[in-house]
Amino acid sequence: MKELKSEAPGWIGLGFGFIGYTMLMFFLLSERTNGIHYFENLALFNKNIMYLMSFLLVTMSIGKKRLFTDEKGNSPLWIDVYVAPFIFFLIGILFPAMFFVLITK
Repeated sequence: MKELKSEAPGWIGLGFGFIGYTMLMFFLLSERTNGIHYFENLALFNKNIMYLMSFLLVTMSIGKKRLFTDEKGNSPLWIDVYVAPFIFFLIGILFPAMFFVLITK
């Protein structure tokens, strides 16, 4: 079975999640100062995003381990190519969400 040797997709997913969510929140904050409210309570929105990301991280991590690994601990290549970077993407969203909960209170 072929293994994925590069860690680049994970780091790219982490960067996209971190930068993308940060840009979204700064956009929402700038529109809020102009009087346009997409969400009434941004802290509650960020809290819900944190809960969703935590739930997805736990379920995907457990699901990957229980459903897609064989007796030897090997997982299919498509799991390493697509699911692992998505988990890093979720982690990249989780960190700015925690930060913006404090900022928007």
